[in-house]
Amino acid sequence: MYSVCVSSQYLMISPPPLPTEQCVEDDGTVYEEGDEIPDPDPCTTCHCYDGEKICAVQDCAPTECGAGYKLVFLPDQCCPVCQKGEYL
Repeated sequence: MYSVCVSSQYLMISPPPLPTEQCVEDDGTVYEEGDEIPDPDPCTTCHCYDGEKICAVQDCAPTECGAGYKLVFLPDQCCPVCQKGEYL
């Protein structure tokens, strides 16, 4: 076995980038790999991975409100919060 030196220069070749999968919604909206995909439910977070919409649902910790407070759901928030006020 032997080796032959053809040139004193080396040619560095980079492999082409791996193709990434896109997610396409029913309305035609395209999301790239890793993009967050909006969901109407504030408790659900979705992302595009390998061409699929992958979602996770947030759990809310049990919440008890003290005297003079009421547990309420606020718009665009997943978990309820305690708000002060007069409640009968």
